[in-house]
Amino acid sequence: MLADPPETPNVAHESRYHGLATGAARVRVALAEVQDTMRGLFGAAVMAVALGLLATPAEAYLDPGTGSYVFQMVAAEEVA
Repeated sequence: MLADPPETPNVAHESRYHGLATGAARVRVALAEVQDTMRGLFGAAVMAVALGLLATPAEAYLDPGTGSYVFQMVAAEEVA
C-alpha cells in the first residue's frame, strides 16, 4: 500500500500527486507506472528473443575490444 505524501512541502511529491484527492487515485497512478515499466520490459524481452532466433554465425574476425566498444556506445546513448 502506498504511503501518503509527507506533510512538509516536497517538490517531487507535489508534482507527482498534484490534484489527486484520494488514495485510490494515487494507487491508479502507481499502477499505470508499473504497467508502463512492464510493457517496456516485455518489448525488450521480445526483441532479445527475436534477435537470438535470427542470429547467424559471424564470418568475420572481431577482436576482443569490439564488444567493449559497442557496450560503451550503448551505455553512452542511455546516459545522454
